[in-house]
Amino acid sequence: MNPLKPTSQQQHHTFESIKHIDAEGNEFWYARALAKVLDYSDFRNFVTVIEKAKKACEQSNVEVSDHIGEVTEMVRIGSGAQRPMESYALSRNLSPTLIAQYQLQLPDKKLIQAKLQELLAHALDSQP
Repeated sequence: MNPLKPTSQQQHHTFESIKHIDAEGNEFWYARALAKVLDYSDFRNFVTVIEKAKKACEQSNVEVSDHIGEVTEMVRIGSGAQRPMESYALSRNLSPTLIAQYQLQLPDKKLIQAKLQELLAHALDSQP
């Protein structure tokens, strides 16, 4: 066992530890944190995925604003100070779509694949 490679349980903990819950009990993730968990070194590349997810919502007649909200996050910059930067809040039902977009580029993320299937099953069960 490689002590430097995180276990599935550690990866699950990381994914769940960045989850947020709004006042109505809806689970969501901030895009900048999710991008880091998914090993995006540049947030701009993850924004491209979010844009594709928006198009997928539109093509499926799903209200984009139900799953993607534009937000401002305070981001730590090089000096240690923080500054506001544009970001997104991504719903639990949308997050699997984002993960699926680039799953092939993340072959070492088996936990995320399992989580994707779990979340997709949950999303299908909760649709009318």
